Amino acid sequence: MKFKNIITSSLLILTLLCAGSAVAEDWFWGLTYETAVPTGDVKEFCDDGWSWRGIGFEGRTWLNRNVSAGFATSWNVFHVETDWVTQSEPGLDVTSKQFRDVNSVPLYVNSHYYMGDPYETRFYLGLNAGAMYSERRADVGSYTFKEDNWMFSVAPEIGVQLPYTSFLGYLSVRWNYGFAAGSFEETSYFSFRFGVGLR
Repeated sequence: MKFKNIITSSLLILTLLCAGSAVAEDWFWGLTYETAVPTGDVKEFCDDGWSWRGIGFEGRTWLNRNVSAGFATSWNVFHVETDWVTQSEPGLDVTSKQFRDVNSVPLYVNSHYYMGDPYETRFYLGLNAGAMYSERRADVGSYTFKEDNWMFSVAPEIGVQLPYTSFLGYLSVRWNYGFAAGSFEETSYFSFRFGVGLR
């Protein structure tokens, strides 16, 4: 329930931001399909090799012809079925196969620097920073072990923007890194983003 509330609140905030900035002429809005590869502690907990479940939304405004500022959010899901393992919790040891999931929802503000002409293919570099919500869950037989946390997160990004007039296409790779918080060592993964948008 808590995770659903966070998603709902995030979408509401983004909707208000979009409505408030809709009058700006130099904004573009993008929707991304995302695949992801876990790294670090996420890979150790949920090594499914490659996740195909991810979606993102973002808005950017042009500060000049080469620099933009904006915000972004996404939702990436990692899932794996393990072999027989023992889950140890205080006063309880359970041995069975496990279904493990990691849900990650970063909320970023960002800035990007673009190379080349605005109406040609352009490579760009970006930096995202903000907060990341991460939830880890293990279903072991009839038991569910779950923990979640908020953490400070950064995400350097490299991408390419395709030529456009009003329709926008772009591809990018982000390395999302959430710093250790609470019982979480880190939350990190590469996300490969395929975006479309309007300007």
